[in-house]
Amino acid sequence: MESMSGNKRLSDSVKIGIFRWWFAGAVFFFIGFGTTIGQSSSFDLMFVLAIILGLGTAFVFNPIIYRVFDVKVSGRIINAEYFARPLLQRVLFDLLEVIKAFVIVALIWITYVVLNMVINTAAGNSADTVSLPVEPILFATFYLCYFTLITAIGRGIRHLFGKKEIC
Repeated sequence: MESMSGNKRLSDSVKIGIFRWWFAGAVFFFIGFGTTIGQSSSFDLMFVLAIILGLGTAFVFNPIIYRVFDVKVSGRIINAEYFARPLLQRVLFDLLEVIKAFVIVALIWITYVVLNMVINTAAGNSADTVSLPVEPILFATFYLCYFTLITAIGRGIRHLFGKKEIC
């Protein structure tokens, strides 16, 4: 179906990506700016962000996405399979979402550290200067990039071992 301007509408995959980006940015905004977590320790902020992003993805984001959009994996819609998973598989997948969130938040933290080191070195600033502070838009962008990368790697590994694609 085409819009009034003649362009095709956004695919569900693009809409899911935009919603995931918004979700990650909103979580960071509310936790990073709306609480005092992280003022004394960046590790505390990372830990809380990872827990909330993981649990939020498993119990809020994914159920909404699988009910609202057609989620495609390898060209086939898997919405029905998502809701038909046995209990043990659902629990394991939810646990994997939390673990994935920890990995992604750690990668984002490393990215910010490296970017700040490069910027400070190039600008001649002291090493403890924060030239690029963490903020919701860039955090969400890094989150979406790393989420996409980790998901693609996971699917590639499953494909390598000849396993059926799962949601």
